[in-house]
Amino acid sequence: MTGCSVLNKKLPGLLLIAIAVLTQGCSGVPAVPDNLKKDIQSADCSQLECIDFIYLHGSRPVTPGGAAQAEQDFYEQIDTMHEWVQAELYNEPTVQKYLLADGKRKINPKAGRFYWGHVSGDDYSVVQRMTDWSQLEHGMPGPVARLMQQVFVTGIHDTFWVSGFENARRVHFKLHEKIMNSVAQGREVVLFGHSAGAMAIQTYALYQVPFVDLQELLSMGPSQKFKDILGKIELQTCLRAMLESGVLEISNEGRLAVQLTTVTMRDQGALEAFREQLVREKLESLPEFTQNFCLPPNALRGLVTYGNPALVLDMKLSGDRGQTLFYFMRYLLQNGLFWLNINHVRDPMGYAIYDGDDLPDILERNLGLPVVPNGGFFVSGAANGGATVLSAHSWYWLKPHQFSKVLVETFAKGVKAAELSSDEE
Repeated sequence: MTGCSVLNKKLPGLLLIAIAVLTQGCSGVPAVPDNLKKDIQSADCSQLECIDFIYLHGSRPVTPGGAAQAEQDFYEQIDTMHEWVQAELYNEPTVQKYLLADGKRKINPKAGRFYWGHVSGDDYSVVQRMTDWSQLEHGMPGPVARLMQQVFVTGIHDTFWVSGFENARRVHFKLHEKIMNSVAQGREVVLFGHSAGAMAIQTYALYQVPFVDLQELLSMGPSQKFKDILGKIELQTCLRAMLESGVLEISNEGRLAVQLTTVTMRDQGALEAFREQLVREKLESLPEFTQNFCLPPNALRGLVTYGNPALVLDMKLSGDRGQTLFYFMRYLLQNGLFWLNINHVRDPMGYAIYDGDDLPDILERNLGLPVVPNGGFFVSGAANGGATVLSAHSWYWLKPHQFSKVLVETFAKGVKAAELSSDEE
């Protein structure tokens, strides 16, 4: 089933996007040429070292067939996209060298498909029912208002849903299980995320990649006592392990904080002693939580986000809210990971996070720590053409043959930038 037929089945919930698709034209997705298929067909992961590509999209169970049909549509879209992505990546020498070790590795020809509509589906259904109830109770709002309500409900509900801490946690845990299945088979993983799926993989990486070095936290400790406690422990861990173990908590302002840091009481000395004892106990369990909740080193090879709305939810590289992102970016550059962020120029929901060659300098200034690039890179890419302003957010999987070419061009640009950074060091 083509992306166009999938969209047309979602009427009237995605009426606006369907109109845009009809305006743009539904010619379907061409088949991958035979000359590009040879590497895909020769990838036997039972005999060769492979990398798993795992794909996430947004969560919109709005087809007439319900959640089951939406999930099936997602699988078909991903299988088509994966075939084109493989074909173009195999055809680019720069990618072959950087990602596939000059042909010694292969991409698993079977796409890793992670659908999370059943996680958010109940909440989505409530929003739909309340919208319908409001119209029955108070009358139809008019065609334009009705259309806008449908666009908001079907188009961006999943993005706001997954930006909530507890909602994201549910998705992260299920995604972690899938990734660890790949790790158990000795495979690295590349995560692909579109729209709300981009938000999901981005926050997953921020919470579960082990970029937290407890020794480096010494300069951030709230008191000398906590520096003394941390100074006795050498551990590379992740924020998820620190939260689940109780070492950290989410403050009322939505910030990460050491347990009870935000609590005040009349006997401040007693509170400090209690807090110190609590943190000592929590830290004792941190190695076990690290093993259970953090990705092993070298498990994640890279991220590909596209149609990414993260910028509007304050994930940009500015201010103290970006501190966690700064630390992750530093880890990415120093450990050979990559992050491609690709958006169509007409996509009203896709934004660049950062585009520049001075990322190491920015990180050093904000963190006060040295940044030594070692093969990792972050790079933004942009597509132009093949979509209207109304269809551009779906262009990535409606036109996977075009998207995959932009992906490879962006990848090659990032590899060259990484090589230049390493040479300068």
